[in-house]
Amino acid sequence: MVEDNGVILMTIVEYCRWHKLPLYACFMDLQGAYDHMDHLKLFTSLLESSSIDRGTIHQLLQLYSHVATTVFAGGDSSTPFEVR
Repeated sequence: MVEDNGVILMTIVEYCRWHKLPLYACFMDLQGAYDHMDHLKLFTSLLESSSIDRGTIHQLLQLYSHVATTVFAGGDSSTPFEVR
C-alpha cells in the first residue's frame, strides 16, 4: 500500500509539473507525534506567514475538526468516537 501511495503521489507531481500547476502536499503523522498540538494556532500561523490561499487552509483545518473514527476488530465495530 505504501508503494501505491508513492506511485499516486509521483503521478500527481508529474501531472502538475507538466501542466505548470502549483502543488501543495500535506502529510499526516498517524503515529501520534502531534496529538496535543493546537491545530487552530498552527493553521492561523500558516495563514499569516504563507502564500497558501485561505480556501486551502480552511480545507486543511476541516480535516482536523470534529474527526471521528470507528475501530473494527474480529468482525465487530465500535461506536464512532471523536479523535482528539
